[in-house]
Amino acid sequence: MRGGQALLKAIHEQLVGDMQLLSTVGIKGFRDRIAGRVSLPAITYGTLESRDYSTGTEVAEEHLLTVEIWSDGKGRAEAQRLAAQVAILLDRTELALGDNQHLVNLTVTGIRHRQDARTQAQVAEVNLRGVTEEM
Repeated sequence: MRGGQALLKAIHEQLVGDMQLLSTVGIKGFRDRIAGRVSLPAITYGTLESRDYSTGTEVAEEHLLTVEIWSDGKGRAEAQRLAAQVAILLDRTELALGDNQHLVNLTVTGIRHRQDARTQAQVAEVNLRGVTEEM
């Protein structure tokens, strides 16, 4: 299943390409995971679940994924603001995937807020659903 990795790469490029978001988190703020002492706010790419979504005529995959926004700000305001910005940048957007893949759709299915038990950081999780097809 190649569509998931192509979708993650396109999402990363979309987020890094937004100057307002980039100026807030910095290029080092986009990470695969939070490990050790990391400057916050930061954006990480959380869970990715891909499954076959093929029809009789098309080879397709459904992807459920999470973009996490980490903040050490007091309260949830910063994490909520950045999550809203990420949702606007990704919801129903058209992304070029490459790797012989085509994005059929990408939608935000919800935003969940929590406090990380280990670090006490505020975390907003932007949940997404995408469908890709092989070209």
